[in-house]
Order: sequence, then structure tokens, then C-alpha cells
Amino acid sequence: MLVRWRNKKHARQWVSTLKIYARPPIGNTPIDCITTEDVLAVLNPVWKTKPETARRIRGRLDRIFGHATALKYRLDENPARWIHHLDQLLPKMERQVRVRHHPAMPLPTSQALCIY
Repeated sequence: MLVRWRNKKHARQWVSTLKIYARPPIGNTPIDCITTEDVLAVLNPVWKTKPETARRIRGRLDRIFGHATALKYRLDENPARWIHHLDQLLPKMERQVRVRHHPAMPLPTSQALCIY
């Protein structure tokens, strides 16, 4: 498979997040031996504190396991699959906090527009 990244930064981010979050719990486990419990061990520490990071990690793992399955490196189901799988095991992600902007300043009156 030829991997094409949008840019070098995107490639670095992919590798970096997997090194930081996935390698410690599952880095030495053969891909055909990784279970749902292993994926949960990767996701649980960041699921509530860093929801966007957790979402990206899960998606990246999903793609990796999907690729491994297509190449027959894995025979079991994808342990990072969301629909009808991890969505049943992980709590719903908290919605991002809505930003509350300050009210706009009133328009200046015609007297305030005078430039001296």
C-alpha cells in the first residue's frame, strides 16, 4: 500500500500520537493478538480529558486494524471499530464547551468619529 499524506506535518502527527498513546500499552503485542481490551487500555486514559485526541487515536487504530485485516494479518474483527462495538463500551464523548464571546461594542456616535 502506498501511503499518501496531506503533508509532512500530518504524517508526523499520525506517528507521534501512536507513539505517545498506543505504543506503551500495545506496542509489543502482535497485531493479530490485540483485543478490544487492549484498545480500551489505549483510549481510556484520554477519552474524557482529551476527546479530540482520543477520537483521532481510535480512528487511526481502526484504519491500521482494517488494513491488517485486508492483508490477512488479522482474522478477528477490528477491535477499534466504533459502530456496534466501542460505542457500547465507552461513555459518550462530552460535547466541547461552547465559547461565550463578549458582547460587541456599540457603534460609535457621529461625535466620536471626529478625528482631531
